[in-house]
Amino acid sequence: MKQVILPLTTYNKKISAITASATLTRKVTTSAGANTVTLPSAKGKKKEFTVISTSNTAIFAVVSPDTFVGLTTVGVSTSGTCRAIGGVWYRTAT
Repeated sequence: MKQVILPLTTYNKKISAITASATLTRKVTTSAGANTVTLPSAKGKKKEFTVISTSNTAIFAVVSPDTFVGLTTVGVSTSGTCRAIGGVWYRTAT
C-alpha cells in the first residue's frame, strides 16, 4: 500500500501585517513602524497572539478590564507571544 503524505498545515490567512496602531485579529502579526498593538478581550475565542517587529518597537496594550503581565514592548527584529488566562494577558515568549 502506498503511504499517504499530507501537506503541513500552513498559516494561510493567519498572518497579517500592520503599519499603524491596530487591534490584533490574526495569530501572527508583523509590525513595521512604532505601533501600539492592542490585544482583544482575554475572554474571547482567540487566546494567543505573536507579534514580530520588523523595523521599530511595538508596544502591547489591552482593552479594559483586562490586565497585562510581562514586558510590554517588542524590540526591533524580535518577536513577542502573549497568551490569555482568565482576564489576564501574559507575555510568554520573547
